[in-house]
Formats: sequence, C-alpha cells, structure tokens
Amino acid sequence: MLGQQANAGQLHNGWNYGIDSFSDGSGGAKYDIKGLAMKETADSIFVALTGGTPLEGNKDTGAVDNNVGFGDLFFNFSGKDFTTAMNDGDLFGIRFAETNDSQVSRTGVYQNVTAMSVTQDNDGYGSLSQFLNLRVWLGLLALV
Repeated sequence: MLGQQANAGQLHNGWNYGIDSFSDGSGGAKYDIKGLAMKETADSIFVALTGGTPLEGNKDTGAVDNNVGFGDLFFNFSGKDFTTAMNDGDLFGIRFAETNDSQVSRTGVYQNVTAMSVTQDNDGYGSLSQFLNLRVWLGLLALV
C-alpha cells in the first residue's frame, strides 16, 4: 500500500507547498522526503524540506562513504528544460549538506552548474526500471 498520494501546489500564508506521499521512499522512512515548501519575497527565496533524512545524512554501509543524504538542490529560472539550462550555463545549485557527494568544495549557492548522478556511490538503483521492478516485486510479496 502506498498511502497518501502526492499533493502539489498548496498555497498557505505565502508559502507554496509540495506535499509528497509519506510512504513511497525506497529504503524506508529514513529516506522518505515528505514535502518541500517555497516562499518568494522581493529579494529572497526561502526553501524548506521535510522528511526522514537528517541534514548530515544516514549511515549506510552500502554507500561508498558509508553515508546517504540529501544531494544538491537545483534551480532553473531560465524557462528552458533542465538539460538545456544546464548546457547553456543557466542552472543554479545549492549544496546545503556538508556530507553530501557534491563535487563542490563547500556549502553555498553556485551558478553555471552541471548535475551528475551519485546513485551508484550511494547504493542506489542502476536505472528507473530497476527501481520500478523492485516496487512491483515487493508489492506482490505484500499481497501474499
């Protein structure tokens, strides 16, 4: 059973909330992202995340560095698709967790960034189809 469905685009007190399912994460509740909220003012953007992962990540012996946590957060203000914005130098990235596998040296906001996958370093799936096949298999086990 997947539980609550995602509920995106809820506005409350000037914040735009994207609420995810509380039970669709792979690896259990410690990796589930429950929601994202954003608020824009005249000169700032505020972002809040909630979920089971602490800022410093979770100990995981399957990961190359024994840690799995939040990756970088990307912003695309260009109106282009993600790949085009990245290739054109219009993508921004925020490294907010010191323990993540980002290739930048410290936390902060960066412009003209290139996204990269660290899934294999973090004991993740080799492809979306591997993840989906596992979900179907686990769902069938739950029915037995």
